Amino acid sequence: MTSSIENSSDALVPDLSSMGPLSEDEKEAFLKRENELEDLLSEKEAEVEKLKLAIKDLTAEIESLKARDVTLNKVRYLSNLLLSFFPPFPLYFYF
Repeated sequence: MTSSIENSSDALVPDLSSMGPLSEDEKEAFLKRENELEDLLSEKEAEVEKLKLAIKDLTAEIESLKARDVTLNKVRYLSNLLLSFFPPFPLYFYF
């Protein structure tokens, strides 16, 4: 017993067995369209590779910024800790 999915997919595929061989014009048009589609596919694949590289670069930049943020937070914490033990002298103390 075949499923309804198989029956519906068969309806989408034309029966080419009744068609005769392709004429030269039809072959030429077919090959031209095939080449156009292959070129388009190559362009899209190149775009995907560029986007993958951009994602990789942006991910590395985000990681760098995260590491920098952690370092700055540590410096800020240690500065505040140091200032809590040794507050700066008032300006009038120096004169």
